[in-house]
Amino acid sequence: MAFLKYGLTFLAGAIVGVMGLILASVIFYNATMSVTVNLPQTAALDPYLQGEMNRFVSLESPPPQSDALLETDTGETLTLDAFHGQIVMVNYWASWCAPCLEEMPRLDEIAGAFNSDDFQLVILALDEDVSASRRAYERLELSHLQFLHAEQNAAYPFATESSHMVSLPLTVIYDREGHELGRVSGGAEWDQDEAAALIEGLTANF
Repeated sequence: MAFLKYGLTFLAGAIVGVMGLILASVIFYNATMSVTVNLPQTAALDPYLQGEMNRFVSLESPPPQSDALLETDTGETLTLDAFHGQIVMVNYWASWCAPCLEEMPRLDEIAGAFNSDDFQLVILALDEDVSASRRAYERLELSHLQFLHAEQNAAYPFATESSHMVSLPLTVIYDREGHELGRVSGGAEWDQDEAAALIEGLTANF
């Protein structure tokens, strides 16, 4: 009887263990599926990520779009929410950043070609001294890009993932609801066909 008693106890324990493993597997599977579902739906952009646009990356946990006050060249203020309903491409730059100044004319071309009710390219200066930003902006003689300035710590979209370091220039693209779709760190050839294709893909799919 004692043998039978211990045998039944062992069997019961084994059943409980197996059930626990099954339950853990189900929980892990559901959690994995949940993470996958919550990732940015950028697979539709894969055909457009050619050339330098291969550097366009989507973060698993992107920071929220900044609600910091942005100052215009006339001293007025607005927020990025002013572009709600549009695909918004925000280029973060500073007057002391040589790659930033180098790519600005290319961004100006993109803005001239694509800015519309559907898409808006915005440049946002992050100099501590707003007058330094203004002087750099004026020297560039841009035709299509509005001057905007904000405090860096308030406006910069710091990555929540350690693999993506803080750098300028940084270009972040948001969907029509203000959710980050992806970003490109460092200067890029924005006047190339690959960049135009990416923008067309963004406006068509999001």
